[in-house]
Amino acid sequence: MKKVILFVVAIALLMGNAQAMNSYIGLFRDEERTDFHYFGAGQFDVWVWHYPGSDGMMSAEFAMTYPPDCCQIGWEVNPDYKIIFQNPTFPNGGAITFETCAYDWKWSYKLTVLAASPDPGIIKVVPNPHTGKILYAACTTGFPTYEPIIYTWFCVNYFCYIDVEETSWGAIKSMYNE
Repeated sequence: MKKVILFVVAIALLMGNAQAMNSYIGLFRDEERTDFHYFGAGQFDVWVWHYPGSDGMMSAEFAMTYPPDCCQIGWEVNPDYKIIFQNPTFPNGGAITFETCAYDWKWSYKLTVLAASPDPGIIKVVPNPHTGKILYAACTTGFPTYEPIIYTWFCVNYFCYIDVEETSWGAIKSMYNE
């Protein structure tokens, strides 16, 4: 009986969070979203990519952190923006609203970063300091917000990965192990 109740609760949670479970934010080295690593000291680009939920994405709000030996030396914004509130690496985080709704992968920022040393570190997407969340605004009436899943961080001078399954399905699967 316990497993049946847990299953029903899990399905209800999944249905309520379907928008978030199907949306992602990730940091990549290229426009093709194939790499999220950089090795050595020097200059490189970090692209911020978003994959919207089923109701699309009109806006994104988040912040980013850098390791101590990295600093941002330039930034470019997707030309499809309508309103921009700072860069996500600024102390107050950033937000962007696009001119058109996104229903597929869309980039918001291309950040040029300088690694001053070969020390390992991670560039991370983190919650916006004002809301305490990473938020997307859907394209539907009223622009309701939802939280995407972090798909990748950007790893400097070592290999790393984020196990997306563990951050979403892992919690549900763990209920069956009790």
